[in-house]
Amino acid sequence: MTLWLISMAIFIASSLLGSLNYIVTVINLRTKGMSMTRLPLTIWALFVTAIIGVVSFPVLLSAALMLIMDRSFGTSFFLSDIFIGGEVLHYQGGSPILFEHLFWFL
Repeated sequence: MTLWLISMAIFIASSLLGSLNYIVTVINLRTKGMSMTRLPLTIWALFVTAIIGVVSFPVLLSAALMLIMDRSFGTSFFLSDIFIGGEVLHYQGGSPILFEHLFWFL
């Protein structure tokens, strides 16, 4: 499960960086004299999709990183009670609903 979370965090980060790359490419590397209104519809669709990705992927990346920290380092972002070796740690205040809110923001 932890390896899956790490791979998802890498995938989310690469998607975020790819979206940023696409936005910068569309804005800066258009043909001379071509305005944004003359771009093909396909480019507009990919541009808008990249903007939506840049807006939503940081939230999902932070949720994945917090879940990795809960599983590996004993933090309590999402876990209200942490059991290690049959003993409850003194960390409190985690909210499982927080992960649901961060996930559904995507």
